Amino acid sequence: MIDMHAGEFAHSLMPWIPIPVAANPQLGPRAIGLAKGFDLLYLDLRTELETIPAFARYLAEQDIANIWNEIGQNGLVEPENVVLQYEGCLNALRAVGKLAGKPSVKVRHRYIGHQHYSLVAEQSGIWYPAIRAGQFVRAGQLLGELRDYFGDLIERYYAPSDGIILYYWSSPAINSERRPHGYAWHASLLRMASLHPTSPISDLTNPPEVYVAGASIGPTNAQTVTPSPTQPPP
Repeated sequence: MIDMHAGEFAHSLMPWIPIPVAANPQLGPRAIGLAKGFDLLYLDLRTELETIPAFARYLAEQDIANIWNEIGQNGLVEPENVVLQYEGCLNALRAVGKLAGKPSVKVRHRYIGHQHYSLVAEQSGIWYPAIRAGQFVRAGQLLGELRDYFGDLIERYYAPSDGIILYYWSSPAINSERRPHGYAWHASLLRMASLHPTSPISDLTNPPEVYVAGASIGPTNAQTVTPSPTQPPP
């Protein structure tokens, strides 16, 4: 099963596919086969059960190989994302023998690291991101600033490790107190992930252009980062 997502209304995202390997390891190769049918760079192997959403766990427990993809952004219907979803589904079904023919994938897939970080504001204000979705960042690199309505600095945020920006909030209005159903949707700023050891760390010095697309349905227990307002982490 392919659970297709297209991002939150105010997310600027890169495309990637989480794979719930830990939910049923015996289904892992089949789920990875589905994911590799999509012509996008990054796959996200979820090897810890707590990082897998309940629906994906349930499907795996019923012996249903499944993935969920993150393709789309900002509530927009972009032709290239529609093609990426559609062709990816056809390729995925070919990869597991449900459609005739062989999958046609141009990219060489890479893997996102296991550690994810969520940046959540503790005060309300205006968000000024200093990154883009799909960008590689170094530990200590400025991620963005939160300012009040008069332009005065509230806090600066820095990358806790080397990694890649999965998505960031494209809406500047941040309300730290509004959290419907416990979800910090109005207070969140961005989400990033560490790099898998097989990822080309050298790309950090000359990041490739990565198309901005995807969605946020990652683990709910990722670390929340609140660095010093004036200094990067050591």
